[in-house]
Amino acid sequence: MNRFTNFLADYSSTILVASAAAIVLSCATPAQAKCITNDNWRGPDKVLHGQGGAVLGFIGTMYTGNPWHGIALATAAGVGKELMDSDGSGQCSLQDALVTIAGGAVGSAIGRGVYVYFDPRAKSVQVGINITLGN
Repeated sequence: MNRFTNFLADYSSTILVASAAAIVLSCATPAQAKCITNDNWRGPDKVLHGQGGAVLGFIGTMYTGNPWHGIALATAAGVGKELMDSDGSGQCSLQDALVTIAGGAVGSAIGRGVYVYFDPRAKSVQVGINITLGN
């Protein structure tokens, strides 16, 4: 049970952001949010969404050292932007959110590589030995 509570404590922000994103994506169907799902997968806006997600994924990973936090940051930004567009101020698109999240995953992976390469603390390995004698 201790490992589970430590996991929850360490990744609480990631769990909350991912849960919120999942709820928003499941509740705000394209019909309800006036989003389109037949948007073209290619185009200048997809490049910007991918680049924005990559930058956010990289920054989130470099700041925390955890690639999941970078992906969570890009997910929150992508879903948040599409929620803002859903009120009619822009064109809400499921593809835009997914491209932002994919860009966040790429940026997060790059950030993790840079973090491990330049941070000596990330290369250290801690080994613990627990010996119990008797009953």
